[in-house]
Amino acid sequence: MKPGWLSRLISYMLWAAFAAVVVVVGVVLLRACGLLTPLSGVLPGVGWNFCRAAPSALSAEVSRGEDLTKLALRLELELARKNLECASLPLPPVEPAPPKPQQSTEARPPPPTPDPVLKIPDKPAEDYAFLKGCWRTDPFKHTPSHQAGVSTYCFDDKGNGQLEFQRPGQPGYSCRTTAQARFEGQQLRIRDTDATCSDGGQWYADVLNCQRAEGDIAQCSGSANTPAGPHTWTVRMNRVP
Repeated sequence: MKPGWLSRLISYMLWAAFAAVVVVVGVVLLRACGLLTPLSGVLPGVGWNFCRAAPSALSAEVSRGEDLTKLALRLELELARKNLECASLPLPPVEPAPPKPQQSTEARPPPPTPDPVLKIPDKPAEDYAFLKGCWRTDPFKHTPSHQAGVSTYCFDDKGNGQLEFQRPGQPGYSCRTTAQARFEGQQLRIRDTDATCSDGGQWYADVLNCQRAEGDIAQCSGSANTPAGPHTWTVRMNRVP
């Protein structure tokens, strides 16, 4: 024998063992991946398959899940089809609102216009509604030595009220006091009381005696007792708007 044959033999044997190990490892890996031989269908024992067969109960659940998925898809398609059909239906007609009751077109008489001047009723009574409101006299002089002014009377329907005397040529000047109207027979008498005016001067109580004149218009005569003596005047009572 040539020298070195033993080492070559050992080398060949090691390579053969290595190849055998590689083959065994490959077979094991292929069997783990489920690789079968062509005869595995005829001979169940032949082949490389380490995958365990799924239990029958698990297979049934998988099959049932697939059936449910298919059923859900069919129901979704059916719902979409019905929504499309509903969208294509015409809307119900809108009922018109009931007509509003028409207001009467008959002309209503306008409210009576208050008389611009005070009128006295032909039959005096305890009802003083005709006097309700405010009335302004014509300009007059309360005393001969003072500037002329106007008195404004405001009454309720019982003849009770107030008086305010002002002078058009003296802004800010006024005299205020209470007033009362009462019938004395056929005569309407309006009385007020003494008062202090805005400038500190004195207002002397006066009396208006109003009689029915033509057209029932009240013709009033005023009188007042002042330190300078009695003073009289004649005025009409004009309604304040």
